[in-house]
Amino acid sequence: MNTFAASKVRRPSAGPVRAMHQVGAGLAVKEAPALPTLDEMIQRQDFTGAVTLLQFQKQAGEGGPLAQPWLAYAHFHLGDYAKALDVYTKLQAEDPANGDYHLYAACCHFYLGHYKEAIAEAKQGAATGSPAKQRLRNRVLMHCAYKVNNTALLDEASAACAHASAQGSIHDALSVAALQFMRCQFQEAADEYQRIIKENLDCDAVNMYIALCLYKLDHFRISLDFVSKYVAKFPDSASALNLRACNHFRVFDSARADADLQLLADKLQSSAHAFGRELVEHNTVVFRGGQDAVKVLPPLLDVVPEARFNLTVHHLRAGELEDALSLVKDLEPKTPQEYVIKAVAYAAIGVANDSAEFIKEARSLFTAVGSSESERDTIPGRKCMAQFYFFERRWEDVLIYLNSIAEYCSADASFNVNLGIALAGNGEWEEAAKRFLVVPDTDPEAETFSYRAWLARCHINRGAPDDAWGIYLKLETQGSVDMLLLIATDCYRAGHFYHAYKAYSTLHRLDASAEHWEGKLGAAAGTLQLVLADQLPKTAMREVISDLRVSAPPGDSETHHVLQTLLRWAQANGVKFD
Repeated sequence: MNTFAASKVRRPSAGPVRAMHQVGAGLAVKEAPALPTLDEMIQRQDFTGAVTLLQFQKQAGEGGPLAQPWLAYAHFHLGDYAKALDVYTKLQAEDPANGDYHLYAACCHFYLGHYKEAIAEAKQGAATGSPAKQRLRNRVLMHCAYKVNNTALLDEASAACAHASAQGSIHDALSVAALQFMRCQFQEAADEYQRIIKENLDCDAVNMYIALCLYKLDHFRISLDFVSKYVAKFPDSASALNLRACNHFRVFDSARADADLQLLADKLQSSAHAFGRELVEHNTVVFRGGQDAVKVLPPLLDVVPEARFNLTVHHLRAGELEDALSLVKDLEPKTPQEYVIKAVAYAAIGVANDSAEFIKEARSLFTAVGSSESERDTIPGRKCMAQFYFFERRWEDVLIYLNSIAEYCSADASFNVNLGIALAGNGEWEEAAKRFLVVPDTDPEAETFSYRAWLARCHINRGAPDDAWGIYLKLETQGSVDMLLLIATDCYRAGHFYHAYKAYSTLHRLDASAEHWEGKLGAAAGTLQLVLADQLPKTAMREVISDLRVSAPPGDSETHHVLQTLLRWAQANGVKFD
């Protein structure tokens, strides 16, 4: 929102400064470069210089009647809304009849988050002023009404803004698009911004707004193109640098994103203003895989909208389900993102606790997003519908939704994992394995047991049990028993009896239960079948028989019978033992 219409400012009355320099034996007079005027500083957006000049002129008793309004203007555009408000408050006391000062104070209150105060000030300002001031007043009222959920005022003010937009007011058109964005109507907002920029080619900032809409729609590569052009022209823009870092995180890797963010952090470090620092703190946690999430994110829950989402995800990944639930159980979702994070948390808790109630609620939340008119044709909306069908194991329907957005999500590890699971569920094991292997080993997704288990299952069912066994060998102690059980049962079912035997044998050494021993005996008999069918070398049976001879429980007649049968075969086929 522009708080002032363009106008000329009185130039300082002081003349040029002259300096005397001694040259050789005589004296020469050299004129020093003229100091920039306030006009020039404002035109090139040097608001820090403008504040310095105006404060100097005030101390010198110069500046004229417009000095204080311009000082407030400069403070406002530096983001020093409290200082600007202080100046406007003093100007109101000096000139109570001037409604403009109330209007400009309303703008300050808005950016300070004082929405009720902003509404009160705006209603006192410029109600019958120039058309430009009336439009500004309507914009302030519209944005504040949205923030405080004043439906009646919002309808009235937004209708006025829409009418002004249709009459060609670019500021009102931008506000209408901003309202669409805040309502999560990202495609509609992007369309409005595209219309604006076609009619106003010099509005560079609109490229930023389009990039932000595209990011919210998960079109990360296209968003990156738009924001990169903007950064090339305005390299000091905190918002643009942050958005570029987020796109780099989505399209490439966390290292490139973190480097971008540190560039922004360095710029903010040398600045006296705090704008953007909360975003840097929040995104640093995300880019570094949740490092310091519990320390950094809680204070940002009411500052950065994504903080609640990412803190919940952190707790879910750490298995801290109760902590995740505490963040969302009382959340009354209003935006698609709030619906999604509550759905994800409820789904995780429902699966972990086998709770039909939580799963039912998660399905309802996913459907609310995926079937809504505003979201059903968006990438997030289609992801939600895919998640809904996941619960019903309707893999073909899951694949329809995921394949429709695959070209936009190829760099998203979570997406690739979900698509891999759907392909595996549909029996497309080879394609599923390829999709899992797209995920980098360094990605947090690749370190989860679920990912490793599904990848192992894919290897087994595509006829590569050695690769599944390799996954087990790389595991730490945690999860190794569960992986052995998966390999034993899946290999047995798929006819890979030698690998099933190795898994059951290892399990039996860890837990000498009758179930593990029976699986071991059955796998030994199956291994012999594979050797007889020339699908395995005889050396495999030598390994199996040697292990059975030393591990067989004494006095077990069934084991004795199986072992004698295997030994007779070995003797007849020239298999010798040490």
